[in-house]
Amino acid sequence: GKSVGVITDSYVADATPAGFLAHTTNRADKYSIARQIVYGQAQVILGGGIKYFSQHSNENLLEEAKKQGWQVVENLQDMQKVNKGRLLGLFADEAMPFYGEKEEHANVPTLKEMTQKAIDLLSQNEKGFVLIVEAGKIDWALHDNELGPTLWEMINLDETLAYVRDFAQKKKDTLLYL
Repeated sequence: GKSVGVITDSYVADATPAGFLAHTTNRADKYSIARQIVYGQAQVILGGGIKYFSQHSNENLLEEAKKQGWQVVENLQDMQKVNKGRLLGLFADEAMPFYGEKEEHANVPTLKEMTQKAIDLLSQNEKGFVLIVEAGKIDWALHDNELGPTLWEMINLDETLAYVRDFAQKKKDTLLYL
């Protein structure tokens, strides 16, 4: 009976978010993962990866998502307008931009902004919620041995965790697992 949300700053069909949303024998089967997300039971999915929902000739998963009751948004402004219901936010073709590039991508929400929206929506369920938040771009920056982006992504995660910690402390019935 709890609501479920998954957030990532990589793309929603990537390994970690997909591990909570889909089952497939090959993590590279992004279309199958995207399809399972659309037909799944989660209430909030936010991240990158729009190409996995829109570049298949046999089925338009974005249109199908709307038929399944998802509110589909592709930018920060539209995400902020959603006040209830299911939300599928896809903010980049694949992975979202690095946090240090946020000035250049003002229409793309940060990890903290996505988390705030998810908590706002998921909190409407009196039975509670489970929310997975992945700061996957830290891993990407480290794989590339990029110190600057790694530090910016750590700041991004720190700001997000501060918000979640404050929320959990006020609620008194919320488990924060790191």
